[in-house]
Amino acid sequence: MRAATSLLADRYGVEEAAVVGFGVGGHLACLAATALPITRAAIVYGDWLPSTDIPLSQPEPTLELTPGIRGELIFLVGGDDFLIGSDQAERISAALRASDVRHEVVVCPGVGHAFFWRGTRRSTGTPGTTPQREFSRCSPGSGHRPDHRGRRGGDARGVPRLLCADRIDFKSA
Repeated sequence: MRAATSLLADRYGVEEAAVVGFGVGGHLACLAATALPITRAAIVYGDWLPSTDIPLSQPEPTLELTPGIRGELIFLVGGDDFLIGSDQAERISAALRASDVRHEVVVCPGVGHAFFWRGTRRSTGTPGTTPQREFSRCSPGSGHRPDHRGRRGGDARGVPRLLCADRIDFKSA
C-alpha cells in the first residue's frame, strides 16, 4: 500500500487516497490508515483490532496505533457479530475519540459477521433485507441526506458519502 500511494502521488499527482477493507482486510485498512496518507478509510467488520490474537496485530494491538490516523474513518459492524462484540465496538470508538480521529462507528442491528456479502445468513432471518440494497440508498443521486449527529462541530461538509450509513435500518426491506 505504501508503494501504491507513493506511485500515485509521484507519477500522477494524486494527493488523497482512500481504503476499504472487509474482515481481516478491514484490519489491514485500519493499519494502513495509521501509517500512510489515507484520507478516508471504510472498515467493514474489521476483526481483532483491540487484541494481539493474530500476528498482524503484534507486538501491540492495531487499535493502539490510532493516534497515527490522519483522515476520516467509518467502522461498520453487525450488532450480532460473533467476532466483534459490542464491547470491542465501544473500545474502538473510544480509541478513535481519544486520538481525535473524525470517525463514525455504525452498529447495524440484526446482522452478524460478513453481513455485506450475498448469501451470508442474517442472524435475524428477516426475509427480503439485504444490507447492500439498503446501503445503496446512500449513493450519489439517491436523495438521501446524511445525519451527522455526534460529529465534531456537527458539520457535514467534506464528509464521505459512506457516513450516511448511520440511518440505514437493516431490518426493513
